[in-house]
Amino acid sequence: MPILNCVFDGVSDAVNYQMKHLLGDRFVRFQIPLDEQTEAMDDASDANLQRLIDTHENELNILCERLAPQSIEPVTIV
Repeated sequence: MPILNCVFDGVSDAVNYQMKHLLGDRFVRFQIPLDEQTEAMDDASDANLQRLIDTHENELNILCERLAPQSIEPVTIV
C-alpha cells in the first residue's frame, strides 16, 4: 500500500474500524474512492452523488428498511 494512501486514509479507516466495533451493524458509512472521476473531495455534483448511490445501493436499501416503520398505525382525527 503506498504511504500516501496510509496518510490520507489512515484516520478515516481507524474511525471506521472503531465505529464498527462500537455500533456494529447500526453504523453505516458511505464513501466512494477518490479517483480521476472525482474532481474534489467535496464534489457534491449530481454525477458524483449518483456514483455514491450506485456504489452503495445495497447498503442504502438496507438502511431504508431499518429506518422505515414496520407498521403504520392509522391516525384518527377528532
